[in-house]
Amino acid sequence: MLKKNIFVLTFLIFCFSFHIPSASAADGHQMIGTIPNSQLKFSVPFKVGDTVSVEYKLRHSSWPPLLNGEKIIGKSVITQQTHTFAITQKMVDKYPDELVLSAGGDSSTSVIVYKFSLNDEQLFPDPLKDFSGGLLDKKIVKNGISQTLKFTDNDKDSFETVSDSWFYEFDKPVDIAGFRYLSDSKTSIVVTFLNADGIEKTKTVVVPEMDGRLYMLDMKYVVSIKGNKPISSYKLYEVNFYGEQSPLLVPDDVSNVTYEVTDKDAVLSYTLPKNPYFDHLEIYKGNTLIMSSVTSNSVKINDLIPSYDYSFRIVSVAKDGGRSSGYNLNIKTAEKPDAEPPSKPKGLKVKEGNKALFLSWNVNPENDVIGYNVYLNEKKLNGSLVKNTSYVISDLENDQSYKVSIQAVNSSAKKSVITDGTGTPFEKGMPSFKNSYKLKDVGNGVNSWFSSLWLILAFAIGIPLAFYIAHRVKALFFA
Repeated sequence: MLKKNIFVLTFLIFCFSFHIPSASAADGHQMIGTIPNSQLKFSVPFKVGDTVSVEYKLRHSSWPPLLNGEKIIGKSVITQQTHTFAITQKMVDKYPDELVLSAGGDSSTSVIVYKFSLNDEQLFPDPLKDFSGGLLDKKIVKNGISQTLKFTDNDKDSFETVSDSWFYEFDKPVDIAGFRYLSDSKTSIVVTFLNADGIEKTKTVVVPEMDGRLYMLDMKYVVSIKGNKPISSYKLYEVNFYGEQSPLLVPDDVSNVTYEVTDKDAVLSYTLPKNPYFDHLEIYKGNTLIMSSVTSNSVKINDLIPSYDYSFRIVSVAKDGGRSSGYNLNIKTAEKPDAEPPSKPKGLKVKEGNKALFLSWNVNPENDVIGYNVYLNEKKLNGSLVKNTSYVISDLENDQSYKVSIQAVNSSAKKSVITDGTGTPFEKGMPSFKNSYKLKDVGNGVNSWFSSLWLILAFAIGIPLAFYIAHRVKALFFA
């Protein structure tokens, strides 16, 4: 029985020994550990030889606190103490732009800091009681209604009687470095933040003191603050959080990218980012945006040039506007496929005339045939393609046999197999007629002919018409 009582007493003493530092921290002082979230950082100018004064209490006597990675040599006792020393070159070399106070030892060690000064200027706790310059504006959601409340008006004499929870949501995530809280009762707040995967998490923060001093609270990507509903109402004079907008969340780039390409289009396929904050894709051709708000896992890009090198970039965009560096893809389109040559022209007929041969043939069935070549004894006669299906060869010798040939040509300049025929002009055959008249010549001839007849036509038509009109007018008055 005695052994059992000794064991219980020892256990209670052990638990109480761990409760004391936590209580000290809750009395308005900052407990810091080796993890970054509980370091004290001061971005102030300093140099070698400047005087630093730290009032603190060790939790483990063998692990003194560190300033810029160097041990602060004080008393190795678990009692509140003040140690004053000069900044060394090693401290400046470690962090030249800020003073960083942290606990020594492993992650289980901590130290309670009561006051920190540089050259007799107090840096912690911040003696400033002004609540302005923070992240909270006057619009707080209370009881589901957006309201302007007195505890965000920077007037320490006005207050709200808080009997329910209140809520504030940031337009975009913020990084919080500290906060002030001035009330007549201790309370707790719930901080909602995004973790590394962009998933919302919550953390309950117990407000250590109500006197409005600045407390360190290093939290990233905070999206909202909630004041918990109290057990009993209390007066809340001022509250504000300090920090800056978080860096934009950058989604991952697409992965498993494949493509299929022809001479005139390309289909890009990929796996979309899995980040919860991913929103859509943007597709660039070179530096030109060609598609936006893409949410599908493939896109088709049209109107490309055959056998051409293209550079595409697929950019992932987050809901808050963060953008990835982009997945770059170089593609060369295929060459334009060769068209099939036209079929061999059919139905070639050769009619023999006097010093001439009259050729005719059937229209080729292909839609892309744009004309024909005509050959005489394997010599091409036409300068440009013949558009119709007949042709007259003149100035030939009668009673001499000639070889004639027809060849179809398509829009890809592909030529058909030649169709051959023969013909022999003779004297009694139909002669060919040549003329050099053009449409303009016909028009001029008609105009000349009509100009010589217009006076005759005028008299022949105009005089009888005049007598007819006069007769009808007379009838109107003398009928």
